[in-house]
Amino acid sequence: QLTALKKDGWDTLEEDREAEEDGKKPESGESNSHGSRFIIRENGLRFWVDLTTGQKTGYYLDQRDNRQLIKDLSKGKDVLDLFCYSGGFALHAAAGGALSVVGVDSSASAVDLARENAQLLDGEADPNSLRFEQRDVFKFLKESEDLGKFDLVVCDPPKFAPSRRDLPKATRRYIRLNAEVMRRIRPGGLLLSCTCSGAMTQSGDSFINALKSAASEAGRKIMVLETRHAARDHVVQLAYPEGNYLTAVLLTVF
Repeated sequence: QLTALKKDGWDTLEEDREAEEDGKKPESGESNSHGSRFIIRENGLRFWVDLTTGQKTGYYLDQRDNRQLIKDLSKGKDVLDLFCYSGGFALHAAAGGALSVVGVDSSASAVDLARENAQLLDGEADPNSLRFEQRDVFKFLKESEDLGKFDLVVCDPPKFAPSRRDLPKATRRYIRLNAEVMRRIRPGGLLLSCTCSGAMTQSGDSFINALKSAASEAGRKIMVLETRHAARDHVVQLAYPEGNYLTAVLLTVF
């Protein structure tokens, strides 16, 4: 698969870039589209990845170790995966023995890909226990009280703070989002709350303080179990501190 990836994926991307530099329109025919899709294996599970139309590099490899954590924690739990993209956390939860899993994302193409990835589970989970919804996450949290509460929630939103000047507004969004999330967690349940904003991660305890404020707003108490970062192969160069951008905080919510 790696050989095919290098040949059919990266070469195609390189050719398209060169064509753009030459002032030509890159070819985007059916064969090119199919050539950019690959099945990868992560933590024993398979996922479709699209190098040309997918988000980031087609898959958020930086969350690999955190997805394994969710797989290990999910047995017998009702799990909610917010901003689920292609279902990475959701499918790990299902494979980990979750009682039920709901994945939510506003992108129709992401939800379609998540459903496609669910077909690759091959008996590793009950397909009836797993479902994906195309919804705005904030609206979902407000309007889906009929689903009840969850034992484990993953909240992995897009970058709210592209730069330090965005931190005040981003902090308010993190507080509002996580307060709504905490209201949907059963007492004693778990929350893995993430920020991929380097400005937030590199601002000391800013994210932890936002989670404290969220708990206060939600009328809940929290206990930090662990603070995690990108997967171990995502090393941080000392000359490039911006490479330290991902924070994932595992909490118990009371």
